[in-house]
Amino acid sequence: MYKLFLCLRYLRKRLITFIAILMVMANVAIMLIVVSVMGGFLDMVRERSRSLVGDIVIDSNSIQGIPYYQEFIDTLKTEMPDVVEEGAPVIYTAGLLKLPDPRGPERTTDRLDVTEMVRIVGLRLDAAVRVTGFGDGLYYNKYYPGTTTLAPQTQPFLDIDAMGTFSLPEDLERAFLGYLETEANAAEREKWLPRDEGPAPRPGRWDPPPIDPDAKNLPLPGMIIGVDLIAQRTDDGDYERWMYARGHEVWLTMLPISAIGTFSASGVRHVAGRYIDDSRTGVYDIDSRCVYLDFDTLQDYMDMGPQNSSELLFTLPSETRKTLEREAIDDALRQVFAHHDFKLSPEAKVTADKEVEAWVILDGAYTFIIEQEEDDLNVTGGLKLPARASQIQFKLRDGIDPDQAKTRIVDAWASFFERQRGKPDWRFLTYVDESAIQTWEEKQSTILGAVEKEKALVTIIYGVIAVGAIAMVGCILYMIVQQMTRDIGIIKSVGASAWGVAGIFLGFGGAVGVIGAVTGSAMGYYFVRHINGVQNLLIRLNPGLRVWDPKVYAFDRIPNSVRIDELVMIAIGAVIVSIVGSVVAAWRAGRVWPVEALRYE
Repeated sequence: MYKLFLCLRYLRKRLITFIAILMVMANVAIMLIVVSVMGGFLDMVRERSRSLVGDIVIDSNSIQGIPYYQEFIDTLKTEMPDVVEEGAPVIYTAGLLKLPDPRGPERTTDRLDVTEMVRIVGLRLDAAVRVTGFGDGLYYNKYYPGTTTLAPQTQPFLDIDAMGTFSLPEDLERAFLGYLETEANAAEREKWLPRDEGPAPRPGRWDPPPIDPDAKNLPLPGMIIGVDLIAQRTDDGDYERWMYARGHEVWLTMLPISAIGTFSASGVRHVAGRYIDDSRTGVYDIDSRCVYLDFDTLQDYMDMGPQNSSELLFTLPSETRKTLEREAIDDALRQVFAHHDFKLSPEAKVTADKEVEAWVILDGAYTFIIEQEEDDLNVTGGLKLPARASQIQFKLRDGIDPDQAKTRIVDAWASFFERQRGKPDWRFLTYVDESAIQTWEEKQSTILGAVEKEKALVTIIYGVIAVGAIAMVGCILYMIVQQMTRDIGIIKSVGASAWGVAGIFLGFGGAVGVIGAVTGSAMGYYFVRHINGVQNLLIRLNPGLRVWDPKVYAFDRIPNSVRIDELVMIAIGAVIVSIVGSVVAAWRAGRVWPVEALRYE
């Protein structure tokens, strides 16, 4: 009992004790903040990576893309229905986005349109929503469910009648009222429902109907634009959409790539569309660069749809002509083509025209022409090229391990590849090998590995700092022992053992650790939960005090979640560190002899 009494007495009476408590508290708070922010950053990378690309991703190692993508999606859904839930093709390309002057179309003499370099993404919206978390970040689709579409559409207008009541087109108004009834919280209902003091506004920005009833409002393809391209970020992390109304006309410029990897003969494409929604993934590099179009529309713009092509496949030396003129011309041609990785089907029809010195081979969608040019024979292949995609994303069934699913998909791809051999453009399937089929974690392995190493490094650094805290606690307790020599002598003279005296200071060190750990954990937890508010306050005081730049750290908000298991481990570690730091002082106190202690008093 005397041990607890003396521990509490020393904690209350010795001001130097509070320095030790402050040291432990500061170390716990700093360690918790660092681990939580770095761990939260890692968790955000994992979460966003999976929500952006699905569970399994198949990429092409060439810009030409992947043919027969839909056939492979259908094959997996048929042969592996217990593993694959859905698949979605995606097209990626670069282009220019031109936005009209945000000050309004009436600007003529000093008009300043805005042009940005962007990444254009073609997707099938319904499939993308099922495969990834893309639909979660659509602003207008949240308040007007089901109205965001990439199909051609006109601009919707917000009208105000003589009574001052706002009204949108019927489908939008019905969707908005449905949202208020089923999904909105009390605060949103209060904000958006009609009220006595005036008409309730509608979420988003809408243009009023044009004054001229005959003004053009042509149907144009819908476009979803990254939120950092189309809206202005506020200090509290939200966005104001004051610049562009929904349905506003915007323009894209892109350069199609042919199936053989060159610029397409169709030339530069200039495409008009309508801003129909904006996407917020939380990843700044994506939200500030990406524009989304309908997959089939972009495929057509980029000449990646089905098309006819003719190219020089290979050249044969003139000696081969003697082989082709033999009686077994069919067999000879098959051997020549097989040598050059072209496998003619059994149904291939060969026509030899010796007068014009040419051979024609019809093989399904292929037409091969062999004709002499100087001393060599040129083999030209004309074929109908299948449609292509840049990437295929798959969502797996719940509970399916992505690594095990990947193994099965790799095997399925090998079988699929063999079945397509000899078909038009089958050679481009060789750009997809085992390394191009990845789980979402493998897809982001570079950044995930880097963040994990950064987290470990920072933890080690602050662990070294914690060693300094051990030394500081030990020094403070040693000083207390020196000051309490007389008290120790009295305690031992009335029968306390050396272990009992040592236990007092071990308990004292543990008490310092417990108090410092509890207060430090509370302080660190509160700071992490409000870290974005702290940064916003610093920015308002001085923009130069911004510590988290989304352009550098990719995400638009600082991670502010605290894992309870990490908090508990840090707190327990702080208590252990404090007890370890008090060992020397406890050992010194236990070795004090009562006679020596009292002699000098």
